[in-house]
Amino acid sequence: MEELNKCGGVPTKGDVKPDTIRMTVQIDVPYEGKIMNYGELSKQKILDFINSDAFTSYSIIAGPNTRGIENSE
Repeated sequence: MEELNKCGGVPTKGDVKPDTIRMTVQIDVPYEGKIMNYGELSKQKILDFINSDAFTSYSIIAGPNTRGIENSE
């Protein structure tokens, strides 16, 4: 989790940082004020969706590779 926070942790609309991969999950849920006002509830909605059978895909974008490594694990 520390590594995620070093990379940003929160989605941004700017360019992807060098040597970084951005993975984005977008879900639509019915409006509830408490979901908007309490971060733990919105986070739980996202986790529930990812752990469900409905989760099938996400967006993935790579930033510039400045390390010269093509395929690393």
